[in-house]
Amino acid sequence: MKYVKKFETSAQFNNFVLDSTNTPNVSLVEELISTTGGLTFTPYIQNIHDYSQDYFTIELLDDTNSIQINVNGWSNKISYSLDNGTTWSEPSGLIELENISNGSKILLKGNTDVSMSSSQSLLIEIPNNERFNVEGNIMSLYYGDNFTGVTTIPGSYAFYGLFANLTSLINAGNLILPATTLADNCYDYMFGGCTNLLTAPILPATTLVVGCYSYMFSDCSSLNYIKCLATDISASDCLTNWVNGVASSGTFVKDSSMSSWPTGTSGIPTGWTVQDD
Repeated sequence: MKYVKKFETSAQFNNFVLDSTNTPNVSLVEELISTTGGLTFTPYIQNIHDYSQDYFTIELLDDTNSIQINVNGWSNKISYSLDNGTTWSEPSGLIELENISNGSKILLKGNTDVSMSSSQSLLIEIPNNERFNVEGNIMSLYYGDNFTGVTTIPGSYAFYGLFANLTSLINAGNLILPATTLADNCYDYMFGGCTNLLTAPILPATTLVVGCYSYMFSDCSSLNYIKCLATDISASDCLTNWVNGVASSGTFVKDSSMSSWPTGTSGIPTGWTVQDD
């Protein structure tokens, strides 16, 4: 849905754009010049950050005593950076970080070996009283430095349970899941049990596959916004219980051409407002 908002003064305009609680926000404003009365009006121009160009990132919202990133049968060695990608460390197996301060960002990438099997998993462990957000392009975990523009998930169960039961995860709205070619069970239980998650990543894929979103947001009891652009949801188990236990009210954004969404735990959550994209 598109919106146009008219402001009487430049101060009203700038205050609206700078207030992050306003939705929808202003994406682009062309500079306007008015010479009426000898005045020049140059409105604030908001620069929208392109998170698809960023490595997958964990942003800490509290001082954190301990973070572990455990590789279990993962074919890709995982590297991390604490200085926005200037330097990278690649420990073998378990990544252990201690005493990381509020506001720090941990960038993660794989080693570009995208071979994998369904038995692989990556387990992120952050204490449940230490809040964090996730952002950036999830594909850096598989494609290393070459993740930009990749829209194909490399194999089944690729991100199975990646954030499962991390109750201190708050926001995934800036996490980019760019894939338009999915794999079986690729996002199965990805956010299951994230009870404080408020906003989900945008889901751009139009054709779903077997089990791809099953249990994806199960028991995310605070989740109140999902944007899913699927138009073919005929694959078996692709939406099984994917929104079971989400918030009782929220907003679901769908493709404007999609008219066959079911309602309930395996479709659009009951009681949510539906909007067309």
